[in-house]
Amino acid sequence: DVEVQSVKSSELSQEIKYSGNIEESMKIPLTFSVYGTVTKVFVSEGDFVKKGELLAVLENENYRNTLDLAMATKNQAQDAFNRVLPMYKNGNIPAIKMVEIETNLKKATAQEAIARKNLKDCSLYSTESGLVGKRQIEPGMISTQNVTSIEIIKIDTVYARVSIPE
Repeated sequence: DVEVQSVKSSELSQEIKYSGNIEESMKIPLTFSVYGTVTKVFVSEGDFVKKGELLAVLENENYRNTLDLAMATKNQAQDAFNRVLPMYKNGNIPAIKMVEIETNLKKATAQEAIARKNLKDCSLYSTESGLVGKRQIEPGMISTQNVTSIEIIKIDTVYARVSIPE
């Protein structure tokens, strides 16, 4: 048998208290994608940062030298290509030699792009505006790839996480 009752309002004087945590709406872990020694950290936990703001930098001398070397290699390969191309068009150079020169130029161009990116990756920028929730690096520390260096949190919206027993 089912018994139906109408819903009625009632005055309850009982108060129930719960403890919980207020949590951010988003965590954004930031990490260097190259290995190196941290030279400067420009933010502290709790600082507000804007999207694109420089947060920290790594020592970059080796990466600058690698880029210089890659640029020199590319310039040399470009010069060889420019000198050989007219001779190839005139039929004075075999096709296999031209393919070799072109391949060397493509390799040198790719090496320069990689070296340029690695040098750029010595600087850690904020990908979003928000607060610095965690800072896990200090000058002098070795930063490794895929280990969070700085965490940005978004608190425009926050959530209350409360455990409520059944």
